[in-house]
Amino acid sequence: METQAQDTLKNPLIEDLTEYLKNASESLHIVDSGGMIVWANNTELDFLGYSEEDYIGHSITEFHRDTDVINDILTRLLAGETLVNYSAYLIAKNGSIKRVLINSNGFWKDGKFIHTRCFSRDITELPMPEGTGYLT
Repeated sequence: METQAQDTLKNPLIEDLTEYLKNASESLHIVDSGGMIVWANNTELDFLGYSEEDYIGHSITEFHRDTDVINDILTRLLAGETLVNYSAYLIAKNGSIKRVLINSNGFWKDGKFIHTRCFSRDITELPMPEGTGYLT
């Protein structure tokens, strides 16, 4: 006898959604309440040049150029804020710096923060807007 969870996993919509997230054109990752990366899609891994082994299970702080920025991001998310177009710089495996805009919020269950839902858009090649307060 199959469980409801097994039935759900066989649902074509769930299979499609899993494939959709894993191969979406936007970089996606999930960070737990302790700041550890627990999942990232192929776009994020490819964009930064890391294998799953080099990225999953590591602290998100390892991949941010600016410690104060990632600490602010985590503090805001843990306080229940939603971040939209938050500017940050990530460190790629080859040492290059990638400029991104982050959209993120938290997944909460029974009042407890479980993990982030983070989308990162690469804007490295876009011109820097003048006077907008973007990090340099």
